[in-house]
Amino acid sequence: MRIFGLSASLCFLLLTGSMSGCSDKSETTPPDRITDDGGIITPSDDGGVTPQPDAGGPKDCTACLPNQVCVEGACVSVPASCPCPKETYCDLATTSCKVGCTADTECSSGRICDTSKRVCFSGCRTDAACGSGKICDNLTCKVGCRTDAACSASNICDNLMCRAGCRTDAACGAGNICNMVTKTCQMGCRKDTDCSGSGQVCDTATNTCRTGCRTNSHCAKEQICDTASSKCVAGCDTDTRCNSGRICESSMCVDGCRSSATCALGTYCDTVTTKKCKPGCNADKTRCNVGEACVGYVDGTYKCQSNCYGWDCNGTGWECFKVGSDSAGARCRQTCSSDGDCSTAGHRCTWFTKNASYPGSYSTQYCAQPCTVAGCMACVDGYGTFGTSSCDAATKGCRNVAGVGYQTSPSYGL
Repeated sequence: MRIFGLSASLCFLLLTGSMSGCSDKSETTPPDRITDDGGIITPSDDGGVTPQPDAGGPKDCTACLPNQVCVEGACVSVPASCPCPKETYCDLATTSCKVGCTADTECSSGRICDTSKRVCFSGCRTDAACGSGKICDNLTCKVGCRTDAACSASNICDNLMCRAGCRTDAACGAGNICNMVTKTCQMGCRKDTDCSGSGQVCDTATNTCRTGCRTNSHCAKEQICDTASSKCVAGCDTDTRCNSGRICESSMCVDGCRSSATCALGTYCDTVTTKKCKPGCNADKTRCNVGEACVGYVDGTYKCQSNCYGWDCNGTGWECFKVGSDSAGARCRQTCSSDGDCSTAGHRCTWFTKNASYPGSYSTQYCAQPCTVAGCMACVDGYGTFGTSSCDAATKGCRNVAGVGYQTSPSYGL
């Protein structure tokens, strides 16, 4: 038979005849093996009564008196009649306060009521009762979580515990993705823009970045993109995919040309047969170097040369200079008014005249190299009617026998 309304200490006094203070002894065993703070007494095996250990709660009520209970860490006296404090309940039959409980609200903080035994014990009903970082599991507060929001950054809630992990790629940072099986971050990609290296694509089969392409523009010169393998391979689709001096023929780059504009000076593009640059000018004087003429031959070929034979010379201010009808001796010469007009290094502006005595209306200035005293061919009279000219050792200019400082020949060798 249980004795209600007496504290454990009081009952113990009645049985032993001794006095003892109220001490708060804690126990974490399940409710079917514990009693309430007030010391509800249960029969012992020998028919006597034995005080039951405390089930938990505040731990600093060591000085409570026999008629007191521990409420929120303080000793509270049990009144004779209702209303009753925490850790007690109102026995409606007698309107008296008895140690124990009939609902969780009659227990101190952090304790709940075993209504079948009317005993308060340390425990919980909801996560909110356990505080931050803890959950209520099997009526007990323990470290854990219910959702990712309860965990710190870069952590997820897995099996009620926080651990390092992820749910989305965004949580992993640049260059990493979330492994949806292990819920952990790892290096990888989902799309090409995830790859930072130049010339790299994302292999979606392995979610890794590798060297590759999607379009021809991703490949180097003389390569195209094999879209099946997303790799650059040798080839071309247009001439622009080839290096300078090469064209795209049968999807491969080969040496060749499409127009003379891509050939070096002194050559032209044979667009009809070989599609290669060939020596010559093909009747286009602009294919020759400055100071040369594109001269046609009876065999149908054209050559760039300074012997102009009356053909136009390439370059502003350049003319085909000849004496009378002597086309064989004609040379490309640059007209000038001073030495500074001469574009060829070492040339100087020289008078050429048909009259040995004075320039007059028969004279023209052309750029020519200075003459030399030895082998003075540059000063030979072109007509032989006005005497011979000689090279002035001081000025390196041609002068006639009369001493007039003008060159009187076409100066074929210049």
